[in-house]
Amino acid sequence: MGALARGDVVLYRAGRRHRHGVVVAQHAASSGEPYLTVVGEDKRVHTLTPESTPDGVNRVGSLPVPEDLDARRPHQRDRLAERLLEALRAGALDASTARGSRRGRRHDADTASRLEQLRHRLRAHPCHACPQREEHARVGRRWVRAREELDRLQSRVDRRTGTIARQFDAVCRVLLELGYLVPAEADRPEGELRVTAAGRMLARVYAERDLLVAECLRQGLWDDLSPAELAGAVSACVYEPRMAAASLGLPTAPGSRLGEVLRQELSVSRHISNLEALERVEPSTGAEPAVAGAVREWADGADLTAILTESDLTAGDFVRWCKQLLDVLGQLATLSTAAGERPRLADPAGRSSLANLNRLAMTAAEACLDVNRGVVGWSSV
Repeated sequence: MGALARGDVVLYRAGRRHRHGVVVAQHAASSGEPYLTVVGEDKRVHTLTPESTPDGVNRVGSLPVPEDLDARRPHQRDRLAERLLEALRAGALDASTARGSRRGRRHDADTASRLEQLRHRLRAHPCHACPQREEHARVGRRWVRAREELDRLQSRVDRRTGTIARQFDAVCRVLLELGYLVPAEADRPEGELRVTAAGRMLARVYAERDLLVAECLRQGLWDDLSPAELAGAVSACVYEPRMAAASLGLPTAPGSRLGEVLRQELSVSRHISNLEALERVEPSTGAEPAVAGAVREWADGADLTAILTESDLTAGDFVRWCKQLLDVLGQLATLSTAAGERPRLADPAGRSSLANLNRLAMTAAEACLDVNRGVVGWSSV
């Protein structure tokens, strides 16, 4: 480095690549070691020291550098870097003139010869004499970047599409296990699927826990309930607590019909969750019976003040969940109204028959009337 002067063009290693730079200043550290300030091909100022360039530097030519050049000024630095790039493209720099440091002088002669051959091939290429060579090169670089961006976006689309497809297949396997879908051809279980009558019933249920509601219907859990008990049982498929469920609602007697139905709903929801976990489907929320007692009392005609006094519910929360409960009860009340779409649910497992479904629809209609009273009914006016 000590033998280099202002204007010398040097070749040095930066990371995995070799870079060119024009020496604009030569310095000496307090220890006496020389170091260089160069303007590189990237139009930046770099400081080269023996530590930062363990392979040394090679002098490959020189460029005239004005005495008044200030490398800290961007426009002057850019002009010098452009001249360096032009000299490199033209092949005006010759690695055979290297006379740098001792490490530079030990530069591999085969590498220098290879560089010279590449420069000769570059100058001999038919495109080298094209007057629009640089413009074509810029367009080519833009095309390469656009192609890389296209490939990256396509890869993202493929990953997301694949995730959606896998999720869909997993949901279908859960519905197959529960009997809402069956293979269209018995001898081809991996082929197309067909929606069963239970599946068509499920398609008519619009709720956050539609699968839980459909399973309770198929298994006849809500058969022979009174309107107030049905309202309390369905509330477990609607309510989502914002605090510990144990602190909410009125107690439900374990030996009562409603208490037994609520325990069965919890069992059904655990079975659904286990199937979803096996297929790695995002688990749905299970049954939550925390407000079942309060809803039953309200449907039986109890005063709202008494219900709120004996529970930790607020009036706003109670009314809001009752409105959502009314939406599901209204759907249950219309399940058997379309004769052409009546699902035949009787099977050897003792699931609900069509007659039971009709009775359940009438009970749900009565429950709607019982729940939609007082402040709940006035809230929608």
